[in-house]
Amino acid sequence: MHPKFACVIYLNVFSNVSKPQGVKEVMAATGTVVKVAQRGEYIPGTENRNVTITGTYASVQAAQNYIAQKLTHETLKVAYY
Repeated sequence: MHPKFACVIYLNVFSNVSKPQGVKEVMAATGTVVKVAQRGEYIPGTENRNVTITGTYASVQAAQNYIAQKLTHETLKVAYY
């Protein structure tokens, strides 16, 4: 059995990646499990919810890279349109 790894990102960052299908898209592309904190479950002192990505070390890294590429693409789209 492979060890599991997890990372946490802010929902406001994640939601900019791929609106309604972001969770399914990341899971399908990387083989990870993505869980979004429930509405009202905020990071203390903020109005941000956590998104937890769990899987093997390689799959969590792949998910982080996938999200980073999407963010870069979205940022460039906004900058040039």
